Amino acid sequence: RWNEILDFALVADNPNSNFTPDELYSATTMIIVSLYDKQAYESQKDGQTVIQEEHRFLGAVNIPLQSIKLTNIIGEGEFGSVYKGNYMTDSGVMKDVAIKALSSETIEPSQSEEFLREAKVMMDLDHQCVVQLLGISHGPPVLMILELVPLGSILSYLEDNPKDVSVEFAIPLWASQLACGMMYLQSKKFIHRDLAARNILLSSKYQTKISDFGLSRVMGEKDYYRASAGGRWPVKWYAPECINFGTFSHASDVWSYGVVLWEMFSYGRQPYEGMTGIKTLEYLEAENRLAKPEKAGNDDYGTMLECWEYKTTGRLFSVLMLQNNGIKMASFLSNPEIVPL
Repeated sequence: RWNEILDFALVADNPNSNFTPDELYSATTMIIVSLYDKQAYESQKDGQTVIQEEHRFLGAVNIPLQSIKLTNIIGEGEFGSVYKGNYMTDSGVMKDVAIKALSSETIEPSQSEEFLREAKVMMDLDHQCVVQLLGISHGPPVLMILELVPLGSILSYLEDNPKDVSVEFAIPLWASQLACGMMYLQSKKFIHRDLAARNILLSSKYQTKISDFGLSRVMGEKDYYRASAGGRWPVKWYAPECINFGTFSHASDVWSYGVVLWEMFSYGRQPYEGMTGIKTLEYLEAENRLAKPEKAGNDDYGTMLECWEYKTTGRLFSVLMLQNNGIKMASFLSNPEIVPL
């Protein structure tokens, strides 16, 4: 049966075929058999036998397309758009949500695979410092229904509201919540691979949420993941071993965490400003590091330098939280969600 599905996908990809855009869209998702269950069945269309599919995403709630309403675009990604919208729950309540849609106009098989891999990753996550996947609409197009995080990214918030963000409370709080969320991901054997201020969202001024799991991977028996495909990598947030060897681990996420701390204390400045990716790597290999932000204390900067240890064995979230007194993350571990007074 899977051979028939693959054959159909190849035929549908032929520019001389007579398949509709919806059928072409479905064909690209059929080949991703490792990400979700599906049942294939045959039907007749214009005298041709068409292999169709029934998606059954593992563990995800199926939200009917007709119950979803898109309102306005709140973000653009490499593979599509993120919309603000709402959907009607089974109890008849309208719920505001964020909706991630893969564009059917520019879709390629690799893009569909990345999109569905992100959905599969998010199905297994449940933590107050991680954006929650509420369900999937099977489409076409396939939609991810996510909790709405109304204040946007901490990067935008820092740029737009610098006077509202204190280095005495807000930034240490955000840092602690981010560390808690990353410790949770580590416990689930997830490597994020795209930790940056642009991907940390605010549900309130006092609650951060880790988002954007498009590059995330689950580790197997090994304690690292080696990327086998290229693409657009955020190299200025990457540890040297990621750029040199394509090797990612929890330690490389710690390096990225240090860059996020630098972004926060710099109030949204671009790291390694004016440098290309190659120049950034040369700068790091020469044992240079980002300079201390003006508003960061010596202990805060010390934490960043710990994150940027060249040897991976020196980069551990647990060590940062339990031993560092600059950014007082340990004090927030028991309850990382702080309600404003």
